[in-house]
Amino acid sequence: MNTEASKDPSSRKDIDNYSEIALEIQKGLKALDYYQDGHQALSSLIDNAFNSICAKLKGMETISISVKRRGLYSGFHQLGKGIKPLLDFAKALYIRGVRKVFILQGLTISDFNTFLRAVHMSPKEIKEAGSVETVLLDRHVKSIWVNEINYDKLIARDLAYIGETDDVFSVQATDLEVMKRTGVAEEKSLEELLEEIKSPVIDKRYWQILGIMVPLIASEVAAGRLELPVKILYVLSDHLDLSAQISYEREWLTLTKIRDMASRPVLKFLANKLCSTKGDTKTAPLLLKVGDPAVDVLLDSLSNTEERHCRRMLVDVISKFGSSAANKIKDRLQDDRWFVIRNMASILGEIANMDSLLALDKLLEHSDIKVKKEAIKALSKIGGNEAATILIKRYDRMEKELHPLIFFSLGVVEEPVATPLLLKKLNKKSLFSKNLDARKEVILALGKLGAVEAIETLERILSSSQFLKKEPEEIKLLAAQSLAMIGNDDAIKAIEKGYISGKGKLKDVCYNYLSKMK
Repeated sequence: MNTEASKDPSSRKDIDNYSEIALEIQKGLKALDYYQDGHQALSSLIDNAFNSICAKLKGMETISISVKRRGLYSGFHQLGKGIKPLLDFAKALYIRGVRKVFILQGLTISDFNTFLRAVHMSPKEIKEAGSVETVLLDRHVKSIWVNEINYDKLIARDLAYIGETDDVFSVQATDLEVMKRTGVAEEKSLEELLEEIKSPVIDKRYWQILGIMVPLIASEVAAGRLELPVKILYVLSDHLDLSAQISYEREWLTLTKIRDMASRPVLKFLANKLCSTKGDTKTAPLLLKVGDPAVDVLLDSLSNTEERHCRRMLVDVISKFGSSAANKIKDRLQDDRWFVIRNMASILGEIANMDSLLALDKLLEHSDIKVKKEAIKALSKIGGNEAATILIKRYDRMEKELHPLIFFSLGVVEEPVATPLLLKKLNKKSLFSKNLDARKEVILALGKLGAVEAIETLERILSSSQFLKKEPEEIKLLAAQSLAMIGNDDAIKAIEKGYISGKGKLKDVCYNYLSKMK
């Protein structure tokens, strides 16, 4: 299951195509709201949506669509900006834990139907099932996927392997001598066996070699020789990325063999390689396929390094493990070292799991301000009404130097629940006389929220020389920007007044906003 997306759309036509594909998916999902299973109209609507998507996919590589609270994106491009059905669709996906949708080559009607029903489940039903990924995995969906593949879940499935292989798979790794005596294994070196499997021909001999390799690799690792085992793991990882050529059960078996070979010393070696090699494109995908054991080793490495590049690489990879990493991180939040806790908070933000809100709320009581700062950033990345409520509740107890970051984060979260606090601070002159940065962030946050309640005050800031007589020009410019973000008729009138009374740069900025808005 290769969910590596193709490059971002490079033309307006590509972006429009992505938007139309997203709309067709939304139509199929909406049909499930109106009709019961088995209804002729439901089948017809879903078939039409599927056929339309397939027509638009012709000539395109695998595509990926990112899901954010405020819309659907491909790269930095928002799809169908301002189209309400797509905005509603994005919110519905987001609250169901979907952060990316991958549409792979060879989309099938069966997979499309299963996908629609998986994301149509209520958030409660999805939580009980584990996740949307779990539902798709359980139903063997191959051509449309969400988020990154959780290989650990794939390995953990209790599957009975049914394949055209011999009994080598029932032999324990420690029974190499028995394998040799019975003729299953021959006197060949690991290097020779590696050469045999470099070509990804999946046949009986291939599976036999994997069974032979496990004990040989264990011997190499015990002797401290790790380079060759790692080469073998890279080859298996590459073969797994060609999984469209092999069955689901064989894919599971390859993953199991990778885990058997990836002992803790090998994982430590890979973690060090991840930190020391720039442009390494193989180590992270391999670690993701190993699953839970890799998370533990990576978290240990992160806890014991202070090198910035290494931290950044480890945080990026660990965050890709999603919920399984988040659960392990919560167990490590009692560490005495502030920088360890800060790194853990950063990963929780990257994973953006709603279940981490309570842990991050608790971190806002931490004695180190750097930990609090990272927890605030993480909350803004998770977003939603609950995250905004936590920031509002904690505001009065936070150090003043954190106030600008809190206001900025409330703007990022874009939840209306923050509007009363921001309006209160906007009208509190003493706040602005002592903390100009906080003032800037309040003004911008209100614009991001589209807070029409703030228009009157923003207008006074922009155009009245009597309001806070020593009003800096940079604050007036931000007021104009915020009004432009709000963008309704009253906001336009406020900018017009600013244009009439303004001078120099402020006048030019107001003119530019007006020319774009009218």
